[in-house]
Amino acid sequence: MLGPVTLLLFVAIFRATFLYRHKPLLEACANIPGHEQIVLNDSILERFKNSINIQTISRQVKQTEYGELQRLINFIESSFPHIHSAPFIQRELVSNYSLIYTIKGTDLDLNPYMLTSHLDVVPAINENWSSHPFNATLKDDNHIYGRGTIDAKHLLMSMLEALEFMINKGFQPTRSFYLVFGHDEEIGGVQGAKSIAKIMEQRLKESRWSKLEYILDEGTIISTTKVPGLDGNIAFIGVVEKGYVTVKISTVGAVGHGSMPPAQTAITKLATAIAKFNSHMFPSFFGLGAEREMIETFATHATWPYKFLYANFWLLKPIFEFAFSSEPTLNSLIRTSTAVTMIEGGTKENVLPDSAFALVNHRVHFLQTIADVVEFDRKIIDDPTVRVEAVGHSREPSPIAPFGQDSSGYQLIKQSVLQVYPGAIVVPGTFMAASDSRWYTNLTDSIYKFSAIAVDLEEMKRFHGHDERISVANYENLINFFHHLILNSNVAEKKPVKREEL
Repeated sequence: MLGPVTLLLFVAIFRATFLYRHKPLLEACANIPGHEQIVLNDSILERFKNSINIQTISRQVKQTEYGELQRLINFIESSFPHIHSAPFIQRELVSNYSLIYTIKGTDLDLNPYMLTSHLDVVPAINENWSSHPFNATLKDDNHIYGRGTIDAKHLLMSMLEALEFMINKGFQPTRSFYLVFGHDEEIGGVQGAKSIAKIMEQRLKESRWSKLEYILDEGTIISTTKVPGLDGNIAFIGVVEKGYVTVKISTVGAVGHGSMPPAQTAITKLATAIAKFNSHMFPSFFGLGAEREMIETFATHATWPYKFLYANFWLLKPIFEFAFSSEPTLNSLIRTSTAVTMIEGGTKENVLPDSAFALVNHRVHFLQTIADVVEFDRKIIDDPTVRVEAVGHSREPSPIAPFGQDSSGYQLIKQSVLQVYPGAIVVPGTFMAASDSRWYTNLTDSIYKFSAIAVDLEEMKRFHGHDERISVANYENLINFFHHLILNSNVAEKKPVKREEL
């Protein structure tokens, strides 16, 4: 028995020591043709603050501040004169308020790519903020406070700032690309992104290429929260987006006086059903997504003894799976998540309820479908008298985007991150929320969800929350990230994929 154990230990130590050595850093970004550091000045800062002050609020379908959207469109046009006067750039309006910028390159044999964000923001409760959410304020902590600072006008404005800077320096692209900004992302993107997707699909059909090289949308972040054994920040590039469905669990019961109750009321029957729901009810898909790549990437950067652990996923997978399942955020990465969020039943304290219902919110793992989830719920409840149905808006999970060494889009994003954040550890990740890019799956299989800002995970509570903010340093780095990404994408030597090869 000692022999096999000794051999396993030897193999594990060998892997950690020799197979996961730290790789050298990328070439300095100063060597990229056309590169110049963009320094955040008062003009750039004021433009960003002014964009935040425009109240482009989306409340629900057909309840959007269209006048404010028009103000933002006009503001963008007046703020970036080089973009709007360049002969190789065309701007067009879609559904009146969404924007497509076509930046035409000189080599039309190269697949174009697309960078995207959105113009609208969610509402804010003014009294819960330390400053007015639509009066962007730079405070002593060197953060800019305001609704939209991290969701997602920081992306909108930093893309435009980077491109304006580059055109002013004489840049004209070799590879064509698009900047795309939907106006109703916060309420589903049905008017904006959905229409943009149809237009872009038609354009690709009319061209000699049938797909975009990659798409980058809002998404995961660079985490400054420390991971055991690692010193650097962790850049999670979202390669997949979870689906969304709300399931309604309904029961009925006999109406009568509370003094003469039956064995079960509608509410107790409902309670029995929802008691079967917990955060671990769905099966784990640990290891079938990007988890292995993430953990083994950690191994190349980790110190001992953590290097030993991260380098031996093949041996320690059950331990990693247990650790992921034990922590709520990590648990939601490896399975369809389940949360009972609402319950209703009864009309008076002494009257038996004729019905009751609960709403269960699921974020669907990419290896399942909405139909799978609803059927799984029915089997868990195992009671034909309880009604189980999907209600409201739902969406399927996105396909998983490629993230290997030959994945052009992923590697370009990774390269750009490392040039702006030297020493960061770049790994594939899962985006839990929704983005406009779910409408763009007809344009490419390489859709990434990533916002290149470095924040502690606790800061994520400010997304759609109170006192949303971004540091001045993060905003400057974000502009430089897009500057690098455009330059890197422009010189990438990936051969285009011909239609007949797909």
